[in-house]
Amino acid sequence: MLDQQQRLALQDKKLLEEYKAEINDLKALKMPPEETECKHLDNQYKDEVNALKEKLENLQEQIKDQKRIEEQENQENCGTMAKIDDSVKKKVPEL
Repeated sequence: MLDQQQRLALQDKKLLEEYKAEINDLKALKMPPEETECKHLDNQYKDEVNALKEKLENLQEQIKDQKRIEEQENQENCGTMAKIDDSVKKKVPEL
């Protein structure tokens, strides 16, 4: 029979082999380096910022279009009002 020290030595050896196997399994996973993870996040934020910029540009373009439409309507209204004034002046005698 094995004495106490030999049994402990075998147990230690067995544990050591198990730890080595676990370490090798963990190494096989190959965790991505932090730089790769940071780059991924940077790209994600850049994509979000670009999408927001595009929305802002679209909104600014819509505002410009709306202002142009309003200016055209104002000019048309001014022209109509001038015509109405002229026609009223013709019909109403001056004092």
